[in-house]
Order: sequence, then C-alpha cells, then structure tokens
Amino acid sequence: MPIDFDKFTPSKPVKKLIDPIEIFQNLKVKDSAINDLWLAQGDALRDWHSQRNSEDVAIILNTGAGKTLVGLLAAQSIVNETNERVLYACSSINLVEQTESKAKGYGLEIATYIKGEYRNKSLYQRCLAPCVTTYQAIFNGKSRFFREKPIAIIFDDAHAAEHLLRDHFTLKIKRNNFTELFSKIFELFRSYHEKIGKGISYSEINHNKDRNTYFFIPPFSLYENCNELKRILVEAKLNNEIDTMFAWEHLKDKIDLCTVFISGKEITITPPMVPVSHFLYFQKGIRRIYLSATLSAKDKFLRTFGKNPEIIAPKTTAGECERLIIIPCLNQTSNREDDLEVAKDIIKDKKALILVPSYRRAEKWSDIASINSTDEVTKQIGSFRESQSTDKLVLASRYDGIDLPGDTCRVMVIDDLPSSLNIIEKYFWEQLQLVKNMRSAIASRVVQAFGRISRGMSDYGVVIITGDKLTDWLFEKENKAILPSFLKQQIEVGIDISEQAESLKDLIDSASQCLDRDEKWVNYHQRNISTNMDKQDTNIDEDALKIAEVEVKFINAFWKRDYEQAAKVLHDSLVETFELSSHTGAWHHLWLGYCYEQINDIEKAYESYRDAHNTVPNIPPPLPSHYYSESDLSLPTQVLEVSRYLDTRSTQINKQIPKNFDTNLAVLNGTGTSGQTEETLRYLGQYLGFSSSRPDKEYGTGSDVLWISENKEALCLEVKTDKKDDSKYKKEDIGQLRDHIQWVKNKYKFKIIYPAFVGLLIPPSSSANPDAEIQVIQLEEFYKIAERLRAALNDILNKSIPSNLPQNIFEIFEERNLLWGDLYRKIQKTTLVELKSR
Repeated sequence: MPIDFDKFTPSKPVKKLIDPIEIFQNLKVKDSAINDLWLAQGDALRDWHSQRNSEDVAIILNTGAGKTLVGLLAAQSIVNETNERVLYACSSINLVEQTESKAKGYGLEIATYIKGEYRNKSLYQRCLAPCVTTYQAIFNGKSRFFREKPIAIIFDDAHAAEHLLRDHFTLKIKRNNFTELFSKIFELFRSYHEKIGKGISYSEINHNKDRNTYFFIPPFSLYENCNELKRILVEAKLNNEIDTMFAWEHLKDKIDLCTVFISGKEITITPPMVPVSHFLYFQKGIRRIYLSATLSAKDKFLRTFGKNPEIIAPKTTAGECERLIIIPCLNQTSNREDDLEVAKDIIKDKKALILVPSYRRAEKWSDIASINSTDEVTKQIGSFRESQSTDKLVLASRYDGIDLPGDTCRVMVIDDLPSSLNIIEKYFWEQLQLVKNMRSAIASRVVQAFGRISRGMSDYGVVIITGDKLTDWLFEKENKAILPSFLKQQIEVGIDISEQAESLKDLIDSASQCLDRDEKWVNYHQRNISTNMDKQDTNIDEDALKIAEVEVKFINAFWKRDYEQAAKVLHDSLVETFELSSHTGAWHHLWLGYCYEQINDIEKAYESYRDAHNTVPNIPPPLPSHYYSESDLSLPTQVLEVSRYLDTRSTQINKQIPKNFDTNLAVLNGTGTSGQTEETLRYLGQYLGFSSSRPDKEYGTGSDVLWISENKEALCLEVKTDKKDDSKYKKEDIGQLRDHIQWVKNKYKFKIIYPAFVGLLIPPSSSANPDAEIQVIQLEEFYKIAERLRAALNDILNKSIPSNLPQNIFEIFEERNLLWGDLYRKIQKTTLVELKSR
C-alpha cells in the first residue's frame, strides 16, 4: 500500500540556545538535589561565555563545586552554536559512567564512547550533543577521533591529565610478556655500561626481576644503537600486541627521539617531554576547556597540554571542608620512624583510606589491609564505598577519580610523597632532583589526595600525614606557598596540634573528637580557619613557568626533527635555565648535545654531554677516548669525574684547561654578589670532581652550596660574604645553618657533615650559642684552592695522554692536596666558638 506522505508534518527548526545559563534554565532537571546553579557555577559560566571564542580556557573549581555541570553546559553550548562535534574527556571509564549519570539528573542528553562502543551515537554524529569518553579513547595511537576533528574538547580533571598523556606516549616492554625482546634490548646496551665502569651493576638488574634499580640510557648511546633497536622492535610485531600497539603507533618512527629506561621488570621508551602539540586537537580553530579541581599553576598546564590558557577561577567555599590534619612525626613523644605505627593505632578501629605512591610502599600496610592488584581496584573501591565496617583500603599511585564523601569514608592516611607516577618522573625526582619542574605536579597530587574524602562545606574528616618525604615536602616554604590558602591554614593548625599534644594518646583522642563532632574541636577549627572570599589563590611559579616554556618550544621543534631550531631554543635559554636550576640546565645540556650530534657538530655535542654529566653525575657520561681499565676504576670517583671533563674524545689530550674555567671561578676574588659567589663555589666543587649543588636554589631549603664526596661526607656551606667587619654572625644565621644541616641529614642520611660559613672571621652575636663544629672559612681559602687546581690541571694536561690521564690526575691531585680528605684538612678554618672567645 502506498505511503500517504500528506500525513507527515515537517519538523520545524528549533532555536538552539547558546548562553549556557539559559540552557540550564530550560532543562527538565530530574535530580531533586539540584534547585539552581550555585554562585560559583554561574560565575564560571558567565566568565566563560564572555570569552567563549578563546581557544584555551581553564575553569578552576574546588572538588564538590559542581565543575561537571559547568563542563557539560559549556559543551552543549558549543554544540548548539557550531553544529559541530564536541568531545568531553574523562580520566577513567568509571568517571564516564558517573558523568553520564549526572547528565541524566541534570536533564542533559549526551552520547558516550567506552570500550569501543557508543551509547546514543546518533546524538553525537548528528551534532546534537557532546560525546563523553576517556582520555585513552581520544589520545591512543589508533583513536577513531583523529579522523573526526572535533570543534572543541572539554578536558575534565585536567590536573590529572599529565601522566595520562605520558602513558599514551610510553612503550612498556614487560619482561614477563616479551622475554626474548627484553633480553635483546638489554644486551644491546651492556657494552656502554661496561665501558663506563657500570657493567656489574647493569648485569645485576638482569638477574633480579624484582629489583627497584633502573638505568637511564643516554641519548648518545641510544643513537649509536638505534638502527639495531628499531630492527628488533619491528621483528617483535608490537603493533599486534594489545599492551603495545597504541603507544607503538605514536613512537614507531620516533624511537631515536625518545628516552629509554631499563629495569629488571621492564624496558620503557618515552619522549623526554610529551609532544602533545602535534595532536590535531591542539591545532588552531579548535576550542579547549580545561576543568580542574586543584591548582591553576600555569607551568603545569603548559607541560601537560603545551598551552597557557586563560584562567577562570571563581572564589567558592565549596569543597572547603573541615579537616583535622595529624602529623605524628612532629609529636615530642614520637619520632620520624614511628609515624606509620602511630597512624595504624589511630585508624585501627576506623574505616580508612590509605593513599601510597607505590606498591612497594603499600607493603608497609599489609599487616592491617590487603593490597589489591591494578585489575581489582575499581571493584575494591565500590565495595569499600558501600562498607559499614572498619575496612582499610590501600590505593597505590591513585590520587584522582576517587570520591568517598560523607559517611562513605571520614578517615584517610596520605603516606609518603606522590613524587612519580611513571619512570621518567621517578628519574627526574630521584636522580636529577628537578624540583622546580616537578613542584606543581606534586602539589596538584597532594591537593587531589586531600580531596578524596571531602566534597563540601558540611563534610568533615581526619587526614593523617606520614612518610619523611611527604612531611619534608610540606614544610618547605616554596612548596607550601603554592597550596590553596584554606589547606595551608589547616596544615598549620595540624602542625600546632601534632606538636603540642602531650602524648600519642592525645593524637588518637583528637581524631575521635573530630569524628564524634566534639563541640570543642568544631569551635577550635572555626576560630582558626578563615575563608577569604575576596580573591582566588594564584599559583604562578615564574621560574617553573620559564622552564616549561623552553621545554615546550624545544619538543615542538625536536619532534619535527628540526634539530637546529631545537638546539637554538635550548642554547639561547641555557644561561637563564642554569641560574634558575642547575639540575634542569644539565638535563637541557644533554638534549642540546643530542641536537648538535644530529647536525654533525660532534665537538659541541661531546662538550654538552660532558657538561651535563659534570653538573649532575647521575646523567650518564659520554664515552671517553680511552676506556677505563680495572686499575683506573679502582681510583677515587673524584679522579674519574675530573678525567671525564678533561677528556676531549680524541687521541690527543687538549693542552688547555676547560675554556670556561677562569670565567666560572672569577668571583672567588670577592667581587661577586652572594648569589654569584654561591654559583662559583658550586662550579669549584664540580671542577674538583665532587657532586656539587645549590640546594637552597633547587629546593628552597638546605645549604647555599653542598659538596658531597664519594665516601658520603658533605661540606655544607652558607655564603655570608656580604657581611662587614663590624657585623656579626647572628643567632638567626646559626639557626638557619643548623636547620640546613638537619635537611642534609634527612635527605642524604649522611653521618659526617662539615658545616661552615663562608665569610669574614667575625664573632657571633652575644645572644648566639654556636655549635662547636660550625666553622668559618674565608673566601680567600677557596681562591687558593682554585689556584692550586688550575696549576694542577695545567700539569696534568701537559704530561698526559688519554691512556694515563686518570692515573696522572690521581698522582698530581694527591701531591697538591686536592683529594677530598687532604683538601678539607688543609683548608684554614676557625670555629665560631673560637671567634666568640676572642
């Protein structure tokens, strides 16, 4: 029977609303808890709407302040405006489902894409609604969304995206899954480690699969073996394996532009910085909205997304819940080693979440909680959320995407510092100590951790802080400065309570008082915690931002193989980078050398590689012209380090001392500022072959200059060259030096530390009580050392060939009292106690 087309009525075009607040006002909200937009949500949407055409905007709202609704309304607004496709990225499948559930409650229709399947696909394809999916679906090497070029992307939990994006650019070759491939790659780099005297240590990781040790393969060694590495990777058919196929798609033609790490468990291949700007999602014409519940640190956004967005951060008290923070190691009846046991006593009869940075750290809690594998985490979180008992849930390296508000969990332990979520962060933190690079990322994770059991102003709970690294990090002023002011106040209150409690029982009782809603505790918290509604916290570390800008420009050129431009970016900024952080400068020097090698400037390349290692010995050294013999390797490490910077990688020894030697040590004559003198003393330590650094410059705490010898003795120097003849070493100066000595003890576990002021031989003030071991060393003494060193280097270079260079250095350094023990003993020193008695 023919269809009667007359009965069909053409649908009339419906006017699509653009203003996100109007969209909300026209929704048929189903969730009874939602009556209207909150003040901060409305402010955020109005601000965004006024600059909706900006390509990069970050919206910062506290946990519990309703950022999901803001993101979904902005997404629908762009769909309505452009009639194009819009994506909404979540950090996990669980959060996609949670966002879908919230959208239904708001009365918003959305599409989702998870596990390779769409729900409400036509809404997205017909450009009627955004598609909510995961970062994995958007960024994996075979993503379907590469072909679709969305007009906009909303990045939810943008603060957690950095390690997610890194994961997509990381090829992990697990030993258990790729036994033969692992063995072939391991053997490929054995020769390099044997030639630099690390052959035995390297071999050990092959015999112990569970060993936590790892080796960084320097780019020059990777380049030397790159063709063979590519061949065996291709033969392994990684594109066919689910564990490797997605990262392989990104990296298969860029292996020579990556870093390589080898441990007993796996081999990791990943770029030095993530080249996200090469994704089409970050091209011009695409709008990006970054939703974050923690920090607005610009360097973190830049490192994660390669963009420096406009920031919308309406002030809100949502998420600023009541917290009692307990720090057991501060209590006078405890010590740093007891803090885990105290925490276990506090939580033994309470339901508690325990956040740790690694499965290795999680083992310390195995006596009170079961440790779950990665595959079981989602299920365990769900069970824990519903539990009414005193269960304990330990989560390793999970600081986002977990919401346990209200009675679902009111007690949490944050155990140790969340300093690394992947191998390259581990290397940055543990080996290179790139504190400025990592500060914002760590701060973000710390704030995320505090938010796991907190949702709103009416919420309350107890947070226990354990682990030396975490407590030390929280007490450093530069770190604390970038935390939200509300949290900083709570930490200060927690410090007071933890220090002043008369016993460990008092700490346990204080937790119970908070949880039992004791009136004295509630009033105490209200009196001591204020909320500033006038302005939002600003978290801009200008030094870190400058470093991030350099690295983004570098990786954009480097990933395109524009080596000359990449080298120019690093070279032009190197002096300033070294001033901001010598450790970061060393990392940049390494990649500058690699760029020089790619453009065939071998001499400059070797100099850069050598300078990188000399500044930070944990950066592997370039191969010398003469490989060390067994007798060479028996010499002090100090001698081998000097040998490395004198070696020119040719068959002849250069007869000139290092070209920057005199320039770097010029202000030992007393003509420099305190900062210039500190840097000169750092260089002097480096030229002497010690591990030499400026902790106060790198960490914001610790001594001005620190020399570390191979036998784990440290010279801890405070530069006071700006003091005059008529001034004195004040009580505050001595207290600062004591604090820095303790910092060195805590960080390095050294037993022998020689503390000294570098300055005039003037007495301490009458109110000061100097320790007997505190010395004063005149700057002139270091000038004399530099002169002896200069003469020694000239003698060494004039009588050496590559094969006898290490032995000649040893003999002449020994003769000139430049080896560590004699060097320190020969320095003219005067104790502050002596100066006080004069």
